[in-house]
Amino acid sequence: MRASLAFLAALFMSAGNAASAAGHRAVVEKITVPTDAVSAWRLWTTNEGFQSFFPGGEALETNIELRPGGPYQVFIIKDAPAGSRGCDDCVILGYEEGRMISFTWTNRPDMAVRPHKSHVTVNFEPIGAETTHVTLVADGWGAGPDFDVAFAYFDEAWASVISAFKARIEAGAAEGND
Repeated sequence: MRASLAFLAALFMSAGNAASAAGHRAVVEKITVPTDAVSAWRLWTTNEGFQSFFPGGEALETNIELRPGGPYQVFIIKDAPAGSRGCDDCVILGYEEGRMISFTWTNRPDMAVRPHKSHVTVNFEPIGAETTHVTLVADGWGAGPDFDVAFAYFDEAWASVISAFKARIEAGAAEGND
């Protein structure tokens, strides 16, 4: 047990947003948002919520069904052939209402490692009635130059998504409707 805790500590204490330990690497993004955990969680677990902050917004087609094994699909390129529209064939791995959602995520259609899916877990930790600490971890990356390209891309992409998520919540809070 102590070795497991040491491994996890090393993983999350690595420099930068990309954590790495013993060959395992993960994109890690952490933010604090001015809303309750359930409201923040709902943005990641509903079609309308996800479209309200994900780059591309309402122009995106999403298919999110909140159930283990349910689809977690985000179609960024609507006119592309099936299987290359975005996050095709991704699924919800699990969730805990108001606290966590975990799903698979594909690489871009133009990447050599397209068939490989990573795992994304977003945790929502209440800090108070109207403040939530959010942590996104994207892991499950393979090794080699093609995975290095995908990892570098998603290290930046997930940072952009988390920034857009925070901006959406802050805009909603400013308007009084998150």
